[in-house]
Amino acid sequence: MQNCIHEIAYMHLKDKRGEQREWDFPALGKGTVDFPKIFENLENNKNGCPFSIEIEFTKEGPKDIGEINRAVADSYQYLKEKGFEI
Repeated sequence: MQNCIHEIAYMHLKDKRGEQREWDFPALGKGTVDFPKIFENLENNKNGCPFSIEIEFTKEGPKDIGEINRAVADSYQYLKEKGFEI
């Protein structure tokens, strides 16, 4: 089987929480996506592609700008804790 990880030039990161059909996309590290495994695979294959992040919250959206700021700060901190330079 051919591995395409060397072809990845950019990665869009988005976490997920809840059931499959539930609309709940929290800050990175607050859901169930196994980012450590993804990051490990990238590192093992010497792929330092850039990331972007997406936080959609729930169907109702964020409560206010404070919730958005916290989610961005939490995602930033999560990536820093995983060893990424931001």
